[in-house]
Order: sequence, then structure tokens, then C-alpha cells
Amino acid sequence: MILVRTFHELGDFAALNAAHAWCEARGISFGIHERGQPEGLLVGNFRISKWRNLSHEDVGALDGRLIGGREGPVEIYLTRRAAAAIAVAGNHPAT
Repeated sequence: MILVRTFHELGDFAALNAAHAWCEARGISFGIHERGQPEGLLVGNFRISKWRNLSHEDVGALDGRLIGGREGPVEIYLTRRAAAAIAVAGNHPAT
């Protein structure tokens, strides 16, 4: 996985909310937030469980991970395939 974007917004959940908005704008679904754990990412419209409820197979099928929490920073990592897919769709991953 490659680091695609880091969010440094200040305030409770500000960076996390900005990361979620960035994902939504690019058609990336994110998992349920769980303190101290990453959130799974999938390109497309999916419902993703909390990290602790994902099997090894589920984790292997993810297109990426969102890592961070309440105070930030929050980092988004995507597989190269997922980053290329959103770039082809006109949603450059770095913006």
C-alpha cells in the first residue's frame, strides 16, 4: 500500500471528518471507526465492519486503510490498483 494523503486538520474529529469526506468524494467506502484501529477502505459502495470484526480474508480484500483518530493526523493508504482506479475515474488521489 502507498500513502496517498495525510490530513492535519485541528479539532475533535476534524482530520477524520476531512478524510471521510475525501473518500466519499472519490467513491471510496470506509469502515466503522473504532478507537485505536484502522478503518478498512473499498472502492465502491460497501458497508465495512469495524476492524476487529474483519477476517484475515476480509482484510486481504481491502483496497486500503485509513489510520488515525480523534485528534489527527489521519493517513489514507491505498493499494496501487485502487489509487489507479480513482485516478482513471478523474479523482486524482493526491488532491
